Amino acid sequence: MKKLTHREGEALASLARVKDRLYPNYYSGTGRFSKKSADHALFLKNLLLRLGFVEGKHFETGNDSPRGGWSGEFVSLLPAGRRRKVIKDQTETKTK
Repeated sequence: MKKLTHREGEALASLARVKDRLYPNYYSGTGRFSKKSADHALFLKNLLLRLGFVEGKHFETGNDSPRGGWSGEFVSLLPAGRRRKVIKDQTETKTK
């Protein structure tokens, strides 16, 4: 398996740490000075697909904000995804 970059490792570790859903996209600032973050949900989805996870079996993505807003994008691991070796390795290395 290809070695993960620092950014990929941190993204997987944050996904492994959260119990329910991870909301990686956010806004910063207020009013006309507000800015959207990069699309971290898409980055995380592509990373999981590249690692061999199957959407619907190992993880799910979606948007649960009422009007489809940017910060409502989520990625969550299903029980089969939490049992994968990559996720177990991330939780073990971050807890030591």
